[in-house]
Amino acid sequence: WIESIAEDMFICCAARQLGYAVLCLPTSGYRHMQGKSFGGNKVNAGRLTTTYRRRRLSERNKSSLLTIFTPSPWLIPVLALHIATLTTEGLLLTAVRRDIRIWKDIYQASLSHLWQQRSALRKLRHALQSARTITARSYYSAFTWWPRKLIMLARYGLPKLR
Repeated sequence: WIESIAEDMFICCAARQLGYAVLCLPTSGYRHMQGKSFGGNKVNAGRLTTTYRRRRLSERNKSSLLTIFTPSPWLIPVLALHIATLTTEGLLLTAVRRDIRIWKDIYQASLSHLWQQRSALRKLRHALQSARTITARSYYSAFTWWPRKLIMLARYGLPKLR
């Protein structure tokens, strides 16, 4: 189901839950042509550009990973907040851009995926959560709580979708 976009997050979250350290090297060992496969997710002329497909995959996969990896006591409140935030974001962006395709192709598709794949996500969640060796506090210690989307919005404005 992951197709692409966020497979690295899946691997890192799974490793963290098993108690492995996830480290980032100060320099990468390969050249990544960001935006070549799916377009977008880059700044051009001071503006953030992306594609409908990239946004759909990103929202769908981040939502799925949140469902799979959020520690049990936090799953319901975190997932409810995430869905409410994602819905609000989608409706606002759709209204501001006056483009119903934004809602249908990105946000509705992402939320529908969670519902349609709930059984498979539940099974994967059970398998990975039952193997977890770290506490919720330890798991969350690696995360930044300020949403990257808000940082990008403040810096570059609304993304251009193509």
